[in-house]
Amino acid sequence: LCKQWLYRIGFKMPLMYVADHKVFMAYQSRAFIDLTCRINYERDPKTGLNTNYPSSKSPRSPSAYISYSLMKGFHHTFFNKDTKQFRYLKGIAEIIDQADLLKRPFCLLEDVSKSLLFDCQKCGDCALVDMAYLCPESQCPKFLRNGACGGSEKTWCEVRKDKPCVWVKIYDRLKSYKEESNLKEGCVPPRNWALKVSSN
Repeated sequence: LCKQWLYRIGFKMPLMYVADHKVFMAYQSRAFIDLTCRINYERDPKTGLNTNYPSSKSPRSPSAYISYSLMKGFHHTFFNKDTKQFRYLKGIAEIIDQADLLKRPFCLLEDVSKSLLFDCQKCGDCALVDMAYLCPESQCPKFLRNGACGGSEKTWCEVRKDKPCVWVKIYDRLKSYKEESNLKEGCVPPRNWALKVSSN
């Protein structure tokens, strides 16, 4: 039978589901809601229900792979502490941070570029790296950083019914790199609201 989530509570989110007429208790750090039930498992062609076998299909849209590849490559090139580019950029950033004449236009450039690329909301506590380079502030009406809320229907957001749940898109991007298991690891700290409208 398709695993049906019955409830989720607590930091580690104990998940109770029904499968093969037995009740199991499982623990994981992030909720998968529709992702687990509709995407993460192969479908039985006879019944139309999900099987117990994880899906091995490629991502539904090539754009998920392309977008994630570009952002991942850019981040690795310029923000990886082991690269030469990072050391150069760090030095430049320190100079800019100490000069008001340089800081203002640089912050403006950052705001414009991130707004165009990610629909940035200037939260000051960026979680793009943790969410496959998708902004939780602009794409999730509940600003969730640690998994979907569980209220989506057939992968569509329960609040913005004309848009897919951002966690479906996050899953697609990670799946394109076979990194979907990352969703089970760690916990993204809650947003620091004191940093609003500050530079990331």
